[in-house]
Amino acid sequence: MDKYEAVFMPINDGQPSAAYSGTHWSLMVFIRGTNSFYYYDTLRFNNLRDAELTCKRIQPLLKLDKPAQFIPSSAPQQDNGSDCGRKYVKVVIEMTHVFLVYVIAMIDYILERLLKSRGKEDIAYNKMMIIKPKYLSTPKQIRDNINGMIKRLQQRQLNKSHK
Repeated sequence: MDKYEAVFMPINDGQPSAAYSGTHWSLMVFIRGTNSFYYYDTLRFNNLRDAELTCKRIQPLLKLDKPAQFIPSSAPQQDNGSDCGRKYVKVVIEMTHVFLVYVIAMIDYILERLLKSRGKEDIAYNKMMIIKPKYLSTPKQIRDNINGMIKRLQQRQLNKSHK
């Protein structure tokens, strides 16, 4: 992990010893260029304590010269209890996948911005890491994309079993 420019970490408020115990997902992104963890939560910093703890615990793996900053950042706020990631879908390939609708939308947005900035000399991370909700995919668009991927995986699995 000490070689990566950016590390994306979904954060859950569940108990590590109890599977499926969490009720909310949020996102934290470490950016090496600023030595900062940016934290995004769609329920008014519901997972803040969990994110701060994760930030503290992950820093040794990043081999940092000095402690990183933890920056709670603004994020679009969900208007229901499931778009963060509480819904589960059984996939034909016998794996349970978590729907992290807003987390996926935020990862998509930030990753696209980071990739577009590669090779540039002066990157304004403080501006880049601000999430502008109007540029995020909607939860419906994300769900449709995920459903499309699941259907393609199911078809691929079905094709493999018929060969």
